[in-house]
Amino acid sequence: MRVLLLHNPESGSGDHSAGNLAGIFESAGHDVVYRHTKKDEIRREDAEEAEIVVVAGGDGTIGKVVRALAPIDRPFAFVPLGTANNITRCLGLLHRPEAVAQACGTAPERELDIGIAEGPWGERIFIEGVGLGAFASLVAVGDALDDDREGKEQFGEVAPQRFVRVSEQGTWRIEIDGEIIPDDLLLAEFLNMPEVGPQLPLGPAGWPDDGLLTIVLLRNEGRDEFAQWLDGERRRPAPGIETRMGRRATFEWTGGALRIDDDFLDPPQGLVRVSLRIAPEPLRVVVPKEEDR
Repeated sequence: MRVLLLHNPESGSGDHSAGNLAGIFESAGHDVVYRHTKKDEIRREDAEEAEIVVVAGGDGTIGKVVRALAPIDRPFAFVPLGTANNITRCLGLLHRPEAVAQACGTAPERELDIGIAEGPWGERIFIEGVGLGAFASLVAVGDALDDDREGKEQFGEVAPQRFVRVSEQGTWRIEIDGEIIPDDLLLAEFLNMPEVGPQLPLGPAGWPDDGLLTIVLLRNEGRDEFAQWLDGERRRPAPGIETRMGRRATFEWTGGALRIDDDFLDPPQGLVRVSLRIAPEPLRVVVPKEEDR
């Protein structure tokens, strides 16, 4: 197959140099076009000339590629190389590069929902989710850390409960499928993935292909119980939070941290209305055999 290999060599740790990774796919019989996601332009023309798009990197790299290429009628395959790997882990796609190379052209495909956040910036694609409040601030601080895998993992262990304990209530006027939600909230997460930030399992487990957003809300009365859960083993289901499902959600944003996947928007000048929905065209994702993970 003609493979477009989009690779971030700076993701995570370990030996995944350009030559080593491209060699794995060439050894599997593929014709490889290699692009460095930090240095090269992600071009739709390259993807349209390929038979499959392989993304090797972490959550940020996958999001960057999907935003640049979607919608496109080509299957995707993921090689997880990041620190959190929320996307590939939630999908059960923690496969070795060799397994992904062998799966191209032979393994079955599944559809993966992608979201659209519409605001004054226009329309923006997201894969993981959109967040307001405590966890949006958490992810912003975590992303500002140096590229130190061990340091980020330690931050993810201790920081979430601290952010929840000191978070102030926001006034976002959230609507879910037309229902207005009381706005005495510490955080609101609009998720397309079961996990967020430093591997926090907030949404229901399962492949995200149901056409729905999972909305996770935390109020002051659930703060202590949820913070204690964060201090522990963090098993599902998380206590203290309210979880809803919806096809569309809107909120009003006047300031504070707002994340779309792992990107953060500058505070608005006045009130901004943001709407969220699932895109009509999902991604096609190659699913290697489970035993090859």
